[in-house]
Amino acid sequence: GAPAGVTGKGGKKAAARASAASASALALALASAAPPLSIRASPPPPVAAVDYYSAATGPPLSPPHAPTVLATLHDIASGLAYLHAVGIVHGDLKPANVLLRSCARDGAGRAFTALLADFGLSKSLDASFSVPDGGGAGAQKGRASHYTDNVGHCTMSYAAPELLTLGRLGPPSDVYALGILMHEAWSGRPPFGPAPVASIFYAVAVEGRRPEPELEGAPPGYVDLMRACWSSDLRAR
Repeated sequence: GAPAGVTGKGGKKAAARASAASASALALALASAAPPLSIRASPPPPVAAVDYYSAATGPPLSPPHAPTVLATLHDIASGLAYLHAVGIVHGDLKPANVLLRSCARDGAGRAFTALLADFGLSKSLDASFSVPDGGGAGAQKGRASHYTDNVGHCTMSYAAPELLTLGRLGPPSDVYALGILMHEAWSGRPPFGPAPVASIFYAVAVEGRRPEPELEGAPPGYVDLMRACWSSDLRAR
C-alpha cells in the first residue's frame, strides 16, 4: 500500500509511470534474487519492542543475513516505485529515513518491515520529466527536469552526482541512493567512512568515485545491480 503521508494527483500517475520503471525493475530483481540461506547466513537479532525505529540505529547484521538484507531492500525499492509512480521523488534516501516497523517474523526471518520516511526534501515531478539525451550528470537540462536549490540540505554520502553538480533531482537520484544503501546494507560500513563533506563531494561529482564495490559473500548479481544503481549514466539506473 501507499506509505503513510504520501499522496499524489491522479493526473500525474500515468505520466510518471515510465519514471517508475527503474525502481520497479529493481524491486523485482531483489525479490527474485533468492540466494541459498547458507550464504553468510546467521539468525537475525531480536527486534526491539517498539513500533518503529530507524534503520540507521537499528540492530546491526554482522555477518549479513542475505534473506533479511534482500527483503529489506525490496521493501525500500517498492516504496520508491510507488512514489515515482505518483510523480514524487524522495530526494533524501538514507538509513535514517528508513523506519523499521516491528511485526511477526516473515519468510526471510525478519521481525520487521521497512518503510520510507521523512519527505522534507521530496519534490513533485512535472508530468513531462525525462532523462536528457546522453544521460550523464553533465547533460543539458531536459524538457522539464526538476531542479532544486536544496542541494545544501541533502546528505552528501547518498547524493547523486547530477544533484551535486546541477541540482537536478529525479527518480534516478533515488535509485542512486538505493545503490549506496545496498553497499552499506551488505558491508555494514557507511559510504566513504569519516571523510569530510567536501572530500565526498569532490570524489563523487568530480572524480566519479563510488564506495569499494567488492562485497565478500554477496549473492550473485548483487554487486552488478548495485553498480547499475549508482552509474553516472542516468539511463543505466
